[in-house]
Amino acid sequence: MDMEVTNGDYKRPLHEAASMGHQECVSFLLERGASVDCLKKADWTPLMMACTRKNLGVIKTLVEHGANPLLRNKDGWNCFHIASREGHPEVLQYLLDVSPSCWDTESTTGRTPLHTAAMHGCSQVVELLLERCQYKPDSRDSCGVTPFMDALQNGHVGIARLLLEKHQEGHGHTILTLLSLGADLQAKDGKGRSALHVASAGQRAAAAAILLQAGLQDAPDATGTLAQQLATRPEVLQVFREQQAAREQQEPAPPPP
Repeated sequence: MDMEVTNGDYKRPLHEAASMGHQECVSFLLERGASVDCLKKADWTPLMMACTRKNLGVIKTLVEHGANPLLRNKDGWNCFHIASREGHPEVLQYLLDVSPSCWDTESTTGRTPLHTAAMHGCSQVVELLLERCQYKPDSRDSCGVTPFMDALQNGHVGIARLLLEKHQEGHGHTILTLLSLGADLQAKDGKGRSALHVASAGQRAAAAAILLQAGLQDAPDATGTLAQQLATRPEVLQVFREQQAAREQQEPAPPPP
C-alpha cells in the first residue's frame, strides 16, 4: 500500500487521519514510514490539521514522531497560530512546552496569534498568551490593527478589558482609529458592559474621555452598574465630573418664575 498516495489537493492519508482525530490511524501510518511533515495544498502539515481539532493525543503522537511545530503554511500560520484560532488552551500549553519559541510568529499580513485569539473571542487563550508569551502591547498587523481593536470591533468587550488591564497603556490613538474604521460605539458584551465600562475598570482616563466625547453615554450594565462606578483613580473620576459639568452647561436654563 502506498502510504503517500495523494488526492487533488495533495492531501495524504496522514493529513486525513490527523484532521479527523483518528489517533490509532495516525500511529499506524507513522509506524509504517509515512512522512510526518508532508505538505498538502497551501503547505498544511498533518500537525497543522490536527491543531484544528481538540485532540491532544494526535498532536502528541505527531510531535513525538518528529513533527516540526515551527513550519508555516502559505499564509504564514504555524500550528500554534492555528490552535490559537480554535481556542484550545491545553493544546497551546503543550506546544509551548515542547517548542518554547512557537509563539513568536506572524502571518504574512503581520497578524500574531494574539490578534487571532482576540478577534475570535477566545478569552482563555488570550489569558494564556498574555501570561506565557511576550507579545508587544500594541503590535499592529499590516493594516494597523491591534489585538485590542480586533476584540472591540468584534464585540468581545471582556477580552478588550483584559487587554487593557494586563497588556496595554494609552489607548487614545487606538480608540480613535477604531472609531474611524466604523466600529460600533454602542457595542456591549454578554453582561451589558460597554467600552466605557472597560476603560473605567482599567482606570484609563484618556480612553474614557475619548469615548464620552464621541457620544457614548454612561448606561448601566446588566447588574445595574454604571461605568463611573468602576472608576477609582482621581483622574478617571475627574473625566466623568467634567463630562457631567459640560452636559449641565449645555442644558437650557429653566424659565424665570
